[in-house]
Amino acid sequence: MIKAMQQTQNLKLNLIETSVPLSPAPLNENADTLDAALAALDETAADLTQRMIALENCRMVAGWYQGNGDNNGITIDLGERPAAVLVFYTSIGSGYNTMVVGDCICTDKASEAMRLTDNGFFVNYCMNSYQPCGYCYIALLGDLDRKDFPDPPPKT
Repeated sequence: MIKAMQQTQNLKLNLIETSVPLSPAPLNENADTLDAALAALDETAADLTQRMIALENCRMVAGWYQGNGDNNGITIDLGERPAAVLVFYTSIGSGYNTMVVGDCICTDKASEAMRLTDNGFFVNYCMNSYQPCGYCYIALLGDLDRKDFPDPPPKT
């Protein structure tokens, strides 16, 4: 009667017993098992590397600016074009919240209130009124995949 070989707990490698004559078959099985496990680790490492690169390319910047009420608007310099910006201002009895993504332009009635620029974002009108507390913003920088955002409506 042939006795079944004992195996390691995790990879199920064959354990060679000292009383059994040495055979290359269990050693070759162990080599194949190790090779398959290492190949799977390589695939996992490559996937994790791609995810890490994507996360490193996406950064968030938070800040604030003081509106000046000037009809020419102001540009907030972030050093690079953001993928999206959320600006908000809240006070007793009033508040403004605006988000711009990609090439979308936020309008206040018939005028441009906010848009992204090559180095940051431009604000005007309701997003540039003089407010004693200023406006807060959160900007997403980097190469973001915009697949979840709809394309802007066509300009008329």
